[in-house]
Amino acid sequence: PDSPAHKAGVSAGDYLLKVDGEDVSRASSADIMEQIRGVLGTSVTLTLRNKGLDKVTSVTLVRVFVPSPNSNLRP
Repeated sequence: PDSPAHKAGVSAGDYLLKVDGEDVSRASSADIMEQIRGVLGTSVTLTLRNKGLDKVTSVTLVRVFVPSPNSNLRP
């Protein structure tokens, strides 16, 4: 709940269409995560269809360190 995506209004069940303008509708989860990850402080734009709505929106997020729920790692 404290991730940049959550703060930008991205919700569970939203359907990811593009990452930085590249179609990811047929990409694997691993490939999508690789595209979303990047250098801390840089931005990434996600285009998605909101769950339950026929509305496509884009949000630009600044990459930050988000620890895994199963990890005690620090940045």
